[in-house]
Amino acid sequence: MQIIKISILILFVLITKLSFGQYTLFPKTGTITYDKTIYLQNMLTKQLYAKSEGMTRQWYDQLKDKLPGSVVQKKSLKFDKDQYVFENIKTEIDPQAKFFMEAHAITGDGIVHVNLTNKKYRRFQSFAGDDLVIEDSILGVKWKITDEYRDIAGYECRRANGLTQDSLYVIGYYTNEIPISGGPESIGGLPGMIMGLVVPYDHVSYFASKVEFSNTVTYDLSVFEKKKNKFMKRNEVETRFRQMLENFLGKEMVGYLIQYFLL
Repeated sequence: MQIIKISILILFVLITKLSFGQYTLFPKTGTITYDKTIYLQNMLTKQLYAKSEGMTRQWYDQLKDKLPGSVVQKKSLKFDKDQYVFENIKTEIDPQAKFFMEAHAITGDGIVHVNLTNKKYRRFQSFAGDDLVIEDSILGVKWKITDEYRDIAGYECRRANGLTQDSLYVIGYYTNEIPISGGPESIGGLPGMIMGLVVPYDHVSYFASKVEFSNTVTYDLSVFEKKKNKFMKRNEVETRFRQMLENFLGKEMVGYLIQYFLL
């Protein structure tokens, strides 16, 4: 009888360890915190300045010595096997940087909801006094996986180079240890979670700093149900953006800001 009890105990311990090991090796629910770095000086001098003219260029001349080189925003990505939500964590930033970002609609304070089951994407964003909900399919990215690896937040991540459907070059670092095909903003489509994302043309990067697993996550999607929301697809937002801003900022600059806004 004693031998039977010991055998049952050993079996219980093995099953418990196996279950725990499966959970740690293949977690499908949790929260990832990212540092989003926006390289403002590079954005200004290498993109916006060349696309500006008139009073806008004069403003840039006055601003370039006052603007910080970069700012860092905290972002949160809550996920399960079917969906994820990417949103802003309130972060204090330099007042000059804040004004610059607001003037160019690149504050990054929107909320992204991606349904991995039906491949649908929603983004809530306040713009020009309106609450917009952009509803569309997940942004398509053609990836080429490389043999380059780097450690991000304690995870071995593999590099992939990608082109979005708008021919925007992106670099993703994903981990197989979190088998969710998601990532910052609306960028996904790799065999695991994207822990690092670099968008060279936009002078912006996202790198995970903390990962927390849990049995469940709670999503607050109430902003998508507000009665005053205006629902649009990506191409409709682009049309509105151009109608409102091209006369002031010029076609080339507005095009740059649109693809940043719709990432």
